[in-house]
Amino acid sequence: MAHLAPDDCEKLQIDVLLNEYQACHRNKNHFDSIRWTIGSIFIGASLTLFGISFEKHLVEVLLASIFSFLLMGLWYLYFQHVNPFVMASIIRSHEIEKTLRNMKLEIRLHKSTYETEKEMFHMKGTSITFLLLSCIVGMWLSRTAVSAYESFGYYVYLLGLVFVVFLVFFRWVHFRKFNAIDWSKKIEEILKEKSSA
Repeated sequence: MAHLAPDDCEKLQIDVLLNEYQACHRNKNHFDSIRWTIGSIFIGASLTLFGISFEKHLVEVLLASIFSFLLMGLWYLYFQHVNPFVMASIIRSHEIEKTLRNMKLEIRLHKSTYETEKEMFHMKGTSITFLLLSCIVGMWLSRTAVSAYESFGYYVYLLGLVFVVFLVFFRWVHFRKFNAIDWSKKIEEILKEKSSA
């Protein structure tokens, strides 16, 4: 293979980086759209089951709520299963942008987005997902509690305590098991620009 001139080498390197950058976007969009499409179907099914439960007795309400929990649990597990692919694409996009900026090319999409997000007061995606799941679990527990109160009286308060323990445990698993905080630390490391650049 013939040696390339320095200018041709740089052009080839830029082409390779831009192609990989495009592949990162496609990969992220693919997995992200699949997990939210599944989520929208499962969330819709859970809300439908919740509406139907008002026509049922306690046993049917419990069965519907268990089925709803299973749907949401499966979605959450799939969400976390594809999350490394999505985050790897985002992180690699940051790395490619940084490499291209070091080559004196002005490419800032992810850097600008990340900096803007940090300046604005908003909820992180992990917190939004956690709140969404908490709302669905809370709504089912409330519905079950209303149905069960006639039969079991004050044992319903025990159910509320179980819900609080579940939320605390779920939050702990969400951040410890799936390293939700580590991704943003990795992006921070990539975005630290060299003072000499």
